[in-house]
Amino acid sequence: MTTELFPQIGGMLPQDYIPPEYKLIQRTSGVKGQPGQFWHSLKQEAVADIHALVLKLTETRTKWGRDEISSDPPECSSDDASSFKSRDGQDCLECEFRCDNPWDYGPEERRSKCLKGFVILGIDLDEGLPFVMRLSGISALPMREFATNLKFRALKGNLAPVKVTFRGESKATQYGESYFVQPAIEGTLTEEEVEALLPLAKELVALPAVPVLEQPKTKKELAEAMTKQLQETKPPEEAISEKLPRKPRTWT
Repeated sequence: MTTELFPQIGGMLPQDYIPPEYKLIQRTSGVKGQPGQFWHSLKQEAVADIHALVLKLTETRTKWGRDEISSDPPECSSDDASSFKSRDGQDCLECEFRCDNPWDYGPEERRSKCLKGFVILGIDLDEGLPFVMRLSGISALPMREFATNLKFRALKGNLAPVKVTFRGESKATQYGESYFVQPAIEGTLTEEEVEALLPLAKELVALPAVPVLEQPKTKKELAEAMTKQLQETKPPEEAISEKLPRKPRTWT
């Protein structure tokens, strides 16, 4: 197959990348697809589940003020939930909308609050391409359990990169049926899969996914936010070596 007609893309650095986003479809999302499926922002279509390698898992705070799927940024947010500082420097501890346990509230109440949640930067193993996904509301609890699982695997010295499946599941509440994202570890990558994904992972691991996902209104804001996070990020080779161990590691 000829490669001569493939588009030539020059001058792009990792801070220029904007990976497609997956969003969990709810009954009020207003896009094609079934509730519980995932909407892909670039392909403009829904998939039933996502098979992924997770490169980054960041705990955040976000106040959307709406429930429909939109490309508009949130009303307010924090890239680091533990900092208790919003992106514009406000004190989250003093915020009347701060909510650390969103799974205890109904959908109407959650829409008015600033929710603690997670942002994932990963590689879609079916497509071999990067993606980002924000998980909040009732998805925050299973994601916190998932993050805890990864932390303890690391403490035990098990740093083999894991294959993760994200599925949308329904939950009947007093407020009606809602959907949340349930992650499940399905195994570890083979050495061949690691070798194939390593070049892409090296490009992505320094990418600050949260500013990209929120898409600030101006290019200047985007550049400033991404430059700040890149300065706080480990060099790609150092960071990726922690995620994707190389030979002679035994894969179990």
